[in-house]
Formats: sequence, structure tokens, C-alpha cells
Amino acid sequence: MWFKNGVKQEGEYDGGRETKDIIKWVVDKQQPASTKVSCDTLVEKIDSSQNNIVAYFGPSDKDEMFTKAHLPYAEEEASIQFYHNIGEDSCAFNIFNIAYPSIMVFRKFETK
Repeated sequence: MWFKNGVKQEGEYDGGRETKDIIKWVVDKQQPASTKVSCDTLVEKIDSSQNNIVAYFGPSDKDEMFTKAHLPYAEEEASIQFYHNIGEDSCAFNIFNIAYPSIMVFRKFETK
């Protein structure tokens, strides 16, 4: 069982039975679901990651797109890296050519 803010969360622990596996699972559960990053850091994460990334670009972490869409999904999906870039509207438009606010998925494809 896992509780967050006093509320029992769905799912059970299904990882390894070694101490290091259990500790890693607990530490991962305690991390924020989405990490705030600068535009430059987000570009670096996208370029260096082999994993899928979901990023929110918006004016505030109080914006409904962040609180009702991005964050709830980030809390449920552990296999994807989630980041948010707050207050840098030029990042969304100039670097990624998207509207502001937005949620964008960055996906790596295997090439042969």
C-alpha cells in the first residue's frame, strides 16, 4: 500500500524483494511527478534522453491545464519523464513553435 497526502493510492508494489529495490521504489514515489525546468534545461533533457518526455508550457503552476491534465497524468505514469516550464512563453513559441499554454509530447523513435 502507498498513501499520498493521507489517501491510499491504487496499485501495489510489484518490484524486487531486495532492500535496494524497495528503497528505490520508495524514493521514486517521493519525487515530484513533474520537475520544473528552464527552457535550456528542457532542450538538454530532450536531446539526451532515450525516454519519452511530456512537457507543460504555461504561465503558472495554478493553470488548469497544469493542475487538471499534466500533473494528474504525471502522478499516474511512472514510465515517462514529466517536466514543466513556467512563465517562459518565448520558449514555447520560439524553440518549439507551439501555442502557450500547451502540453507537448517528445518521443524518441528507433532508427536503423
